[in-house]
Amino acid sequence: MASERKDAERKRKAHKKSRRGCRNCKLRRVKAKQCDEARPMCVKCTDYGVSCNYSDSKAPDLQISFHGFAAPVLQMIKLPRTQLVSPPIIMDNFQPSSFQLDRQMLDRLGRFRTRTVFSIGDKEIAKLYQKEAVELACRAPYLMHIIQTITMIHDRYLSGDIFSKSLIDDICYHWTQGVSLFNRKLSFAIEGDDRDPLWATAALSGIIAFAAIDATNPEEAWPLKPPDDSDLDWLRMSEGKNSVFKLTNPLREDSVFHTFLKDYFEQKMQQDVSTATGFGAGTGGPLIGPGLERLPWQFIRLCGLDNPDEPSPYLEILHSLGKVLPMDCTPENVIHFLGFLGHCDAGFKKLLETKDHRALLVLAFWYAKVCNTPIWWMDRRATIECQAICLYLGRNSADLRIHELLDYPRARCGLGSPLLSSPDGSPVSGFGGMQNCFSVIAH
Repeated sequence: MASERKDAERKRKAHKKSRRGCRNCKLRRVKAKQCDEARPMCVKCTDYGVSCNYSDSKAPDLQISFHGFAAPVLQMIKLPRTQLVSPPIIMDNFQPSSFQLDRQMLDRLGRFRTRTVFSIGDKEIAKLYQKEAVELACRAPYLMHIIQTITMIHDRYLSGDIFSKSLIDDICYHWTQGVSLFNRKLSFAIEGDDRDPLWATAALSGIIAFAAIDATNPEEAWPLKPPDDSDLDWLRMSEGKNSVFKLTNPLREDSVFHTFLKDYFEQKMQQDVSTATGFGAGTGGPLIGPGLERLPWQFIRLCGLDNPDEPSPYLEILHSLGKVLPMDCTPENVIHFLGFLGHCDAGFKKLLETKDHRALLVLAFWYAKVCNTPIWWMDRRATIECQAICLYLGRNSADLRIHELLDYPRARCGLGSPLLSSPDGSPVSGFGGMQNCFSVIAH
């Protein structure tokens, strides 16, 4: 018995050092054996990016440390340069910045868990983020900043106070801090525990980028507004997300996202198979491939898909568009609509950058499907830029087929379907024939 008591005392003595150690590790509930209590920085504080307060009793808890670190050189995600979410200023060295979970931040975390998560996707993704995201953020400050950002943008949307300077300043602060830390993390070798918070950050950042639009009317929106390097940054961001997906592989079995993404890809494969069984039906044309049978036949001819011998830069993106045209966009199926963005390859993005009329029409049709929906972070950009595209094409296109096809997105985005004028001032006729197009899209 005496020997057992001595062994117990020795075990308690071995852990005494950890109980005296770093407050940050205690606060984050890091296992005692994982905090090496090295001075001046323990290894876990170094990895987490905060100033270690083991040797300084007056140092604040969870203060982010940028001393001695160069600015990140790898920007996996392209940032929209807008008033709402200005990009981080890349400096030679970061300046110290505090990161403390004050009452406001805790309140935002509560709103994120009880409200915002239910607005970003279906019930399954909401449960996933509600359960896992906050826990992941407690060990990944970049994700914590991004959660703060998306919650405030949702607050801004619900309040209608889009010009609140204090709110915009807070959004910009957390967004830039989150992306700076995120890029810094990506510039080093990625450890196993980092993969899920990195993917969650990339996914939520994609939502933020789409929601970030300054325009209050179509004249201020792309493609009507004067050209700027930041045009379509939200779309280019999908390339960064794809890169992060490859780096983190959220399909791996030990990922918290594994089951959700596995189910999504299985559903996508089933959708592709079911679509392929009836392609070409009712079009009066050749067998043109899965998804395309849902497009108005005028669209097929306009984009040159009625001639299988001629390659078309619109083929892949129209396949993707055709698959979602019969659907109504809802939180339950929004992930399928987001699949459209993943099919916007470099060639199609280049066409959009040059304001190619057919490419703009394709995007207008997709916008028409996702505007006026209960998905707040998609609705504003989709509505305003759909209106802008319709007005741009109405003023600049001499192709009567484009004017006829514009009837559908115009009606969906709230412009109505007035008799348009072609660039030479003559009225455009032929809208009566679009009834067939509407019936094809709706069924």
